[in-house]
Amino acid sequence: MNLANWCQQLVASKAMVPLIHHWLIIQGQRSMRGLRMNTLGWFDFKSAWFAPPDP
Repeated sequence: MNLANWCQQLVASKAMVPLIHHWLIIQGQRSMRGLRMNTLGWFDFKSAWFAPPDP
């Protein structure tokens, strides 16, 4: 049995649970400000705000 099949068998039998982190890319309106990602890939929602429209 090769490594890939062995790993799939472990996951299928719930003997191993992989911990996977997906990187996020923020896409939003250009008027959004205050978006800073932390080390876990999340941003602080309370710091996000919209810039007022140009007069």
